[in-house]
Amino acid sequence: MSKDRMRVVNATIQKELSTLFTREVTPEFECLITITEIDTSPDLRLCNVYISVLGGKNRIGDLFAFLERKKPDFHEHLRKRVAMKFIPIITFHLDQSAERASRLTSLIDSLHIPPDETPSGEEPKLPGERR
Repeated sequence: MSKDRMRVVNATIQKELSTLFTREVTPEFECLITITEIDTSPDLRLCNVYISVLGGKNRIGDLFAFLERKKPDFHEHLRKRVAMKFIPIITFHLDQSAERASRLTSLIDSLHIPPDETPSGEEPKLPGERR
């Protein structure tokens, strides 16, 4: 299947699942759930859904158990709303890239790097550079 077609399939699934999450999942857990990526297999049989959760970190296990229980309902919703030969089997994954980025930023910010001691007016010399 072409890359453009796969992008359309992924975007359509993301839009439909986002609607369901807003209506059914967010009120149950009182947290912000974002679908960060959809990766559907080229044969349209499998779909990996990556989600990020803001707030409610202590209930992530409960959230994923809820999503697993609701999978048949999500699949049925997609079957009714999306015109595709196959409706893929959904697998949910926790996307922790935002937390990793935040942790790396705080680590970088906590480094105590002394200012460059280059005499004013001179450009710093790069390692291995000749003047």
